[in-house]
Amino acid sequence: MARSVNVPALKLRAQEDVSAALQRYADAAPLIDPANPNQYNLLRWIAQMTAVEIHAIWERYVEDRLVAALNHNPNHFLLQNNIVGVTRMSRGFARFVVRGGNRFFDFRSLSDLLRKADLWLSKSRNPFRTLTVPHHGYVDRDYIDALSTIRNVIVHGSDAARTSDVAP
Repeated sequence: MARSVNVPALKLRAQEDVSAALQRYADAAPLIDPANPNQYNLLRWIAQMTAVEIHAIWERYVEDRLVAALNHNPNHFLLQNNIVGVTRMSRGFARFVVRGGNRFFDFRSLSDLLRKADLWLSKSRNPFRTLTVPHHGYVDRDYIDALSTIRNVIVHGSDAARTSDVAP
């Protein structure tokens, strides 16, 4: 029988990872003299790597959360793919589906994530549909897509990343 994924533990691990990344930045910032160009550049680099790390945490969480959702609620996927005689989905099979046979789950934006998750889980079971709730005058998906753009500019530094539709 397929074991269920512990969703609260996934969430807690992601929250702890984000807190640790932010704490590393907070610990480094007071040690930097902004008047010293070399130290300022170091702090800037630390901030950039913190943003990249937080985005990586988000990507890992998304993949793990989709695997958990398929593991817990495979009915829509099984029905859509005419898979009969199966009522549960193992974590390994769920991970294979989410990754599409690749080494990692690839999604370009929150809209792309929502579209893919809707196909596997249905709109009513998609755990990322709640990210559209406004938060402090902004929508969470705007923050997430902006973080993705920031990550792409830092990592790739390409013109395409700099001129993205969700560029901050």
